[in-house]
Amino acid sequence: MRDSWRIVRADGSTRWILCTARVVRDEAGQAARIIGVQVDVHDQKMLKARVAEQLAFQQALIDAIPVPLFYKDAQGRYLGFNRAYVQAFDIHTEDFIGKTVLDLEFLPMLERERLHADTEAALRGAQSVHREVAMPYADGLVHHTMFWLHGFNRPDGSAGGVIGTFVDVSDRQRAEVELRRAKELAEETAALKSRFLANMSHEIRTPLNAIIGMSHLALKSGLDARQSGYVVRMQQAGQHLLGVINDILDFSKIEAGKLAVERSPFALDRMLEGVADVVGFKAAAKGLELVLDVAPDVPQHLVGDALRLGQILINFANNAVKFTEQGEIHLLVRLERDEGARVLLRFEVRDTGIGIAPQQMQRLFQSFEQADTSTTRRYGGTGLGLAISKSLAELMGGEVGVRSEPGQGSAFWIIVPLVRGEPLPRALLRSDWRGSRVLVVDDNHTAAQVLVDMLQTMGLQATQVHSGVQALQALRDAVAEQRPYGLLLLDWHMPGMDGIELARRIRGLGLAHIPQMLMVTAHGRDDVMDAARSEGIDNVLVKPVSASVLFDTLMQPLAQAWDVHPLPRSASGAAPAVLRGAVVLLVEDNELNQIVAQELLRDAGMQVDVASNGQEAIACIDRRRYDVVLMDMQMPVMDGETATRQLRADPRHAGLPIIAMTANAMQADRERCFAAGMNDHVPKPIDPDVLWATLVRWLSPRPEAASHSPAPPADAPLAPAFAPALPQGVPGLDTAQGLKRASGKPGLYAELLQRFALSQSDVVQNLQAAIQAEDWALAERTAHTLRSVAANLGAQPVSRHAQALEQALRSQAPAETLQPLLAALAEHMAPLLQALGAWTRQAPGADAREATVPPQTPVQLLRGLRTLLRADDPAAGDYLQRNAAGLAALLGADFDALERSVRSFAYDDALRRLEACPAAPAE
Repeated sequence: MRDSWRIVRADGSTRWILCTARVVRDEAGQAARIIGVQVDVHDQKMLKARVAEQLAFQQALIDAIPVPLFYKDAQGRYLGFNRAYVQAFDIHTEDFIGKTVLDLEFLPMLERERLHADTEAALRGAQSVHREVAMPYADGLVHHTMFWLHGFNRPDGSAGGVIGTFVDVSDRQRAEVELRRAKELAEETAALKSRFLANMSHEIRTPLNAIIGMSHLALKSGLDARQSGYVVRMQQAGQHLLGVINDILDFSKIEAGKLAVERSPFALDRMLEGVADVVGFKAAAKGLELVLDVAPDVPQHLVGDALRLGQILINFANNAVKFTEQGEIHLLVRLERDEGARVLLRFEVRDTGIGIAPQQMQRLFQSFEQADTSTTRRYGGTGLGLAISKSLAELMGGEVGVRSEPGQGSAFWIIVPLVRGEPLPRALLRSDWRGSRVLVVDDNHTAAQVLVDMLQTMGLQATQVHSGVQALQALRDAVAEQRPYGLLLLDWHMPGMDGIELARRIRGLGLAHIPQMLMVTAHGRDDVMDAARSEGIDNVLVKPVSASVLFDTLMQPLAQAWDVHPLPRSASGAAPAVLRGAVVLLVEDNELNQIVAQELLRDAGMQVDVASNGQEAIACIDRRRYDVVLMDMQMPVMDGETATRQLRADPRHAGLPIIAMTANAMQADRERCFAAGMNDHVPKPIDPDVLWATLVRWLSPRPEAASHSPAPPADAPLAPAFAPALPQGVPGLDTAQGLKRASGKPGLYAELLQRFALSQSDVVQNLQAAIQAEDWALAERTAHTLRSVAANLGAQPVSRHAQALEQALRSQAPAETLQPLLAALAEHMAPLLQALGAWTRQAPGADAREATVPPQTPVQLLRGLRTLLRADDPAAGDYLQRNAAGLAALLGADFDALERSVRSFAYDDALRRLEACPAAPAE
């Protein structure tokens, strides 16, 4: 027998012993004795108990794991499973102990073989296997699981077995599928929303532009007070709706992450002037002063997104105007930090409006939020503007903020990093002008201080006073101190005594020298110009005045009555004799401007060649030596800037004086001229005094050239012997100014007016077509040409509106900005063209002309016309008009076609028609 017993020892301890006994029998088979052995197996018994306990604990631990788990021996045979495995696959443990995965019939054979290969791999390398497995569970469904299999070794390094587990990821996978579907749906929805917004933008903007434009025209048509009130409210509602649409579109782009900022060069002054153009009208309508204040150390040429930066400032400034009833809007720019190639600029818009409470400021810059609900009801708005501004600032790497107190106004600011642009040479005032005394008269202290700072930066001694009475006293004191002022900047709208009345009283002081006066106004030039002229003030600056505009105005010689070195002129007022005989190349694409410039230069005794673009100019310069080149900036084929750079790259032309002759008179435009290699700048419209002064500075005519004065062809009378009757009372046409631009020649001026009426009859339609085609270069060049030509003729309202459109086109402004500008231009062009057309058809003075023109033979008539056409001389049109009766009799049915060609300046076609005419004499 064999059995274990638990005994109690003498010392009281308990021990386990193993008793083994055997019965010894005698020969009769009777039990004789028992032989037994007792072995102390207490330690073994305790160890076995502990092992059993440990195994039970391990099994309990494994069973506590909520995912199916199994373990195998070194031969890949199952040793055990946890409870989760048994439940998941509904198996009996004893049925699978000792089997391999190949024996699991509930799995497909292909999957069994893959799992067996995984086991072999884990056993060979004691490495982990991790992959996704589709497993059929006891619920009859296939579950997507993550399968982990880890091999382990015995102490001697041999393979011990593997442990594996399955983690059900079906729910996660379903969530991922749903998430992907949701993402695809969201993307599809976003695309649909974008398309919807684009369509909505087009569909709403188109009629809105018509509503705003037509209401603007209606307000100009002489409505009574009641009708005007209706139309004004309609226009305001249209503008408000347009602003809401713009905010929603920008916000949608930001939400979709599709709004990107650009990095391109821009001029700070030009960007700020664009902001002032948009906001200035609204501020002036409420009687608010708009002040631009740029510190002298702020760089003018930068690299960044000028469009988005301007959008933020316009939003800040529009809000300032909206919430301010009286006072001023102050836009200032300061250098926050200079990092060399990069600068941090602080733009701040301050107002004197209603202010914001501290608890309300926390809600600003959030989407669809304003200071409080009453704000929306009283002032309108979507609450998106500041949120958009904040997002744009962050996209540019900057930040925005606000300071405010209720009733004390607000200051919204943005600090944004920008890169310094290429430095350009900066023009300076002449040394003999520096230190000259200037008096600034403005009742607004901020505006006066800004002007004083600008003038002092330019090297002038500037003083400010704040009323007409103070200005008169300052002038008397200056005379008493024998330190008179050379220039006065007078604000037009001041309480008590406005700028016009102040100018009148200054002229009545009996001063030995009356200072030059410039008028400064926040209102439209048309309201002030006539009154200013009556007091001898030729220049009116519109607030806010930028440093570049002020500098350009002071640089114009005619604006400098305080210039101590006036240009010597002959007693008759003719051009200086030193200009006679000089050889000049005029580079100009517009024919009307060509005619004006040629007349001026030829009257001064100069020889003139004409090129229509930069490419032709280079060819002319390669063929002939010129004393000076007058170069237009904006031309087709090759502009003046490009042509000048190419000429300067050729050592032969390094010393050739090249003078820019352009309607672009801003400081940035002047700097572009100098950067390209030009020597000087003459603004359009051309003023003879300015032109002569500039030419004298640069001309060194050849002595032998004086004997070669140009003479008109003998057979081609270029100017009629009569003085044509000029049009009278034409809306928007200053004939006195235009006649001055035409060298005081009525015949030339009449010809220019006729050509203008013909060549510019379709200019508004051409501008509209170019804008719709987004041909910004063509549209800007067309507006630029119209601006220049109209100014030459004295059509200042058309010139000003063309300039406003040109500036908007240069920045590729949106349609809602361009269309009102184009409508305003059309409004002024229509009556001008209509009046000029009626005047041309009536041909005033025709009888007198016919009486003065001596009779010519048919051969002389045709030869004179042929001579003019071969020379591409614009006088061919005037010659054709004067001799219309005789030429029509000679040419018969061919006359009408010939006249159309001449009026359209198609001289080559006209010459071919003339040569083909049987009546024309052969030569």
